Amino acid sequence: MNRTIKIAVVLIVLVVFFSVDAEAQCAMCRRIAESNLSDGRAAVGKNLNGAILYLMAIPYVILAGLAYIFYKNIRAKRLEEKTMQA
Repeated sequence: MNRTIKIAVVLIVLVVFFSVDAEAQCAMCRRIAESNLSDGRAAVGKNLNGAILYLMAIPYVILAGLAYIFYKNIRAKRLEEKTMQA
């Protein structure tokens, strides 16, 4: 099995197992925000929303990095094949 495929399978398994914890955290964040808004502290809710957006962006950054590495490897292999043919 190719090394890239093994890494992809491991990453998919990790994402599946750790996504359950993320759902539980969102419910807790919502309750904290609701309790702070009922006490009149709206600034905490705004900061909490920023933190949630930050946490949401991290998987996309990781995915973009993996896509770039994949693209770079494929491109290098194609260039190597072209130089071998010439």
